Amino acid sequence: MKWILIFQICFFTISCCKKSDTDCSSEEISYGQIDCVKKEGYTFYETSVNFYCLDRSILFGLDIEKSEISPYYINTLNPVNQEILSNRGEINLKKGIYCGFNIECSIGNVPKVTWVIIDDKEQFNSIPEVIKVKLLLKESVDFNSKTLEEMDIELKKR
Repeated sequence: MKWILIFQICFFTISCCKKSDTDCSSEEISYGQIDCVKKEGYTFYETSVNFYCLDRSILFGLDIEKSEISPYYINTLNPVNQEILSNRGEINLKKGIYCGFNIECSIGNVPKVTWVIIDDKEQFNSIPEVIKVKLLLKESVDFNSKTLEEMDIELKKR
């Protein structure tokens, strides 16, 4: 009887651990709490970061041929564990003066916004080893609002 109880506990523990493993197909990669991210011809870049509204990590999928970046992130302040810009969110690198996305949060019960900005698009003339981006803490989602703090970071090729 004792062995049956031990066997059941071991079986339950193994089955629980097995469920937490991400089982992605060959066309996908696993990333944090996101189950699976489709590769779809992307080169992936990531970094850990702690800058106000963005407090864990950033993952970019870069498609050089289409000049597009698909931003993903994992954040504990919101939390959101999915692509940033809806289900198929891409930032086109050829359009606009800068490329970026924002994440809203409350700091000391005051709404703030962290912007992730790619202002040097020349780095995408080839597939770089590192992507340089700027993090900006803004007063609001309006990009022209006052910048309270900024920081440069690098995402490394995965």
